[in-house]
Amino acid sequence: MQAAATLNELIVRNLKLSREAKALLETEESGRKLAELQGNVAGYRKFMDFLAAEFHLTQTFIEDTGDEEMNLADLSDATLDVLSHEIHMLQNESEAWKNVLERITEEDEKLKGWLLYEATKSRELDVAQGIHQAMVMYDQFFESVFSEVNRRNKKKEDESNKARDEGLSLPFSEAS
Repeated sequence: MQAAATLNELIVRNLKLSREAKALLETEESGRKLAELQGNVAGYRKFMDFLAAEFHLTQTFIEDTGDEEMNLADLSDATLDVLSHEIHMLQNESEAWKNVLERITEEDEKLKGWLLYEATKSRELDVAQGIHQAMVMYDQFFESVFSEVNRRNKKKEDESNKARDEGLSLPFSEAS
């Protein structure tokens, strides 16, 4: 399967966010926040449905096993490079991923039409915003992977420059 590690991590993060939203629903008292959380849960489900349909994932692949997301800072450089490469491949070469993004766009357009022509309460805007935020959760994951790669590359470059500079300079006492 193309981009298996990235898809798995997206699923794990999506399920974790969905669990957290469901748990917050039980204790939240604010009506607006409740509506947004309900939208989040619906949006996470829609995103999973889109992934499952476009990547032909079985129910066992997307069921919630309680797995925790990867801590990007703890990953080896090689694993992080694999994730980064898979994300680039998804974004640039995967027809299935393009279809997922199209389905998200279509769903957003439906939400806009519903809000414009049918919605009568501000609560419905909160639900729609929650759905949208949940369906685009992949953006945050992709950005965090790219940020971690850039941070590590900058750190390596700084260490390399420091080592090079130290190798070129003589201690003050030896210079005279």
